[in-house]
Amino acid sequence: MSPRIASILLTVVFLLGAPTVASAQAPPDERANARAFADVGLRLASDFEAAAVALQATIGAPTVCLSEGRLARRIQRAPKGRAAALSTIEITQALGAFMRTIDPAVRRAVTDMHAIPTADPGLRGGRTAWRRIQRVYASLAALPAVDVCAEARKFVRNGYRRSAAMRQAQRTLHAAEHTGGIDRRLARAVTRLEALGVPAPDADLFDGSFSD
Repeated sequence: MSPRIASILLTVVFLLGAPTVASAQAPPDERANARAFADVGLRLASDFEAAAVALQATIGAPTVCLSEGRLARRIQRAPKGRAAALSTIEITQALGAFMRTIDPAVRRAVTDMHAIPTADPGLRGGRTAWRRIQRVYASLAALPAVDVCAEARKFVRNGYRRSAAMRQAQRTLHAAEHTGGIDRRLARAVTRLEALGVPAPDADLFDGSFSD
């Protein structure tokens, strides 16, 4: 190979390699990322509070029939354990109403967290936890709205047998209660936020009261 060709090849190799060197990124600023995660948590805490206030007047209103009157007395005579199915549908209806209100905010929060370029395992774990929480919320929000008192009357009339809506509510609530790792990931994320300089009151709001 002539010296001239060798020189040309070396020049081409250098030029091809130059963009890679030039585009090398600095390591992420994890303190800034932690602050961004905490800000998402603060907005989400505010959204939760607003959703709770909005639904305060309606949650529980349809279930007066379960605690007063002839129907309530008949429900009390249900075989042991059977009334639990009715309690589950009461719970999931209230949860479903709340989740339909808050789910858009949780979706936005998860999207915002994914836009933060963190490489920190603790912060990434917190993001994963909220992604799983959003899936749980979506499953509860997807439960069809039913008349709890009508379900109670059907329950008594059919010999205290569970209706299809009751069975669906029990399956959904069971799945929501057995989503592993959420509280552990959130607790670690809160600890990591504080280690990266986020004030404890702001960091504590990131877990949404899921972890102890």
